[in-house]
Amino acid sequence: DKLYSKFFFRTNTWIRYNIDSKQWFAGGFSMGNNQPGINYLNDVNQTIDGYKILRGNPDLDNTRYMGYSLIYEGVWHKYVNLQGRVEFNKNVHQIYNDYFLEGNKIVNSYASEGTFNTVTANLNISSRFSDNLRTNIGISYNYMYVPETAALSRHNIVGSLDVNYFIRSFAINAYLSTPEKVLDPETRAFVDRPLSYGFSVRYSGKNWMAEVG
Repeated sequence: DKLYSKFFFRTNTWIRYNIDSKQWFAGGFSMGNNQPGINYLNDVNQTIDGYKILRGNPDLDNTRYMGYSLIYEGVWHKYVNLQGRVEFNKNVHQIYNDYFLEGNKIVNSYASEGTFNTVTANLNISSRFSDNLRTNIGISYNYMYVPETAALSRHNIVGSLDVNYFIRSFAINAYLSTPEKVLDPETRAFVDRPLSYGFSVRYSGKNWMAEVG
């Protein structure tokens, strides 16, 4: 048996500049890697049914992650906090499901030849109207794509609203998030996530806490 080894550089580096006591900019760069598990790194056949076989791939590469970030945060008009963030993330040798025909059966295996990129820009506004009422509004744009395959790309805009109201021993929360359209990096499938919303009331007393939602 031979001993094989690989060395990977990892970092999470940030630099921050304070404009004044209420505003700042920051830029960041991160790099890392992930080794696929043994359930991926094998050549064993597992029969799912009469039409499908699940098979690993012992030749998968480690996925390398690179991320670039730019952030602005500031306090406006004393009770309003604003944060803007732009990110670019690149996954090299992204592991994904690979399908092909073998005889009269479909083989579900894995591959790592491709790259998966994500561009994200989001804006978050937190407001405190009073000691009782606080809100958080967010809007995010995402662009997910596989550079090697033009058809595998998706744009997505998501909005969210979170409202908290405090009265004596009670905290009332309501939230709403718009539908999402996602390109999943592992399945390379287009996934639509529905509108989500919720409401809850929490009571905190001297020795008791109860919540219903």
